[in-house]
Amino acid sequence: MRFAKIAAPRLRNVLPRERVFSLLDEARGHRAIWISAPAGFGKTTAVASWLQSRGVPSLWYNCDDGDADVASFFHFLSLALADSRNSSSIPRLSPELHGALPTFARNFFRTMDLNIFVVVDVNSAERRWLALADS
Repeated sequence: MRFAKIAAPRLRNVLPRERVFSLLDEARGHRAIWISAPAGFGKTTAVASWLQSRGVPSLWYNCDDGDADVASFFHFLSLALADSRNSSSIPRLSPELHGALPTFARNFFRTMDLNIFVVVDVNSAERRWLALADS
């Protein structure tokens, strides 16, 4: 079963945005690329079409309010990784590891071994994280 939460968007009739592609090509050597613009400006489509045109393997994760729950976040991320590798090698977040979350997260992301990890709609989850931090 494939969840929309961890699926790259399906592209149809997308015009290549060569100027954006060129900027992404230049930025690819960095550890992180942050793309920010108002909703509807084509960020997701631009990145998806760039990745498709370059044939770069990637993992997509669409954030939502449920990602404030760290167990849900790692559960769906594990499902996404299972599509691309042997699922027995993916670390699982069990209740006893919640106390060592920074160490678990660091080790989890080290095992990902991906070229590109795309996180979409961070603002949705960020609002929830900020609300929790204020309470």
